[in-house]
Amino acid sequence: MNELVTLKSLALEINNYHRSALHHSEQAVVYAAHCGQKLLEAKAACQHGEWLQWLKVNCAVRKAQANKYMRLAREMPELIDSKKQSSVFLPGIDAAIALLSAPDEIKEEFKEAVAEGKTSRKQRSKPQSMKRKRKRTNALGIGASKR
Repeated sequence: MNELVTLKSLALEINNYHRSALHHSEQAVVYAAHCGQKLLEAKAACQHGEWLQWLKVNCAVRKAQANKYMRLAREMPELIDSKKQSSVFLPGIDAAIALLSAPDEIKEEFKEAVAEGKTSRKQRSKPQSMKRKRKRTNALGIGASKR
């Protein structure tokens, strides 16, 4: 019975964080990471093979989005750290997911900026190394638009 109560309360928290992620664009990534943390907790509380059905029945989050949120929570725990979250800015959830797939050099640059308090919610530009990477890839014809 206790497991059902826990899963019910986790579903409420997941849905609240999901709604917040959708409605609070300035801190969408932070809310998404919190949602991911609760999704990880709920997944761990489910019996083997019950996770996807539980997610479908109890949460407004679809499977693909849940996977993104959980990945954020696992790979960017600094987004959940209440001492750091007010200084973290990423332009959106997709940008945060892209950062997770970026080369280690770019990920480390971001993590160092967060640790040093150099990122802010008002910051709108990408890290310098991401800009350099885009220039390099465009020079090679990768990602360049066709006219």
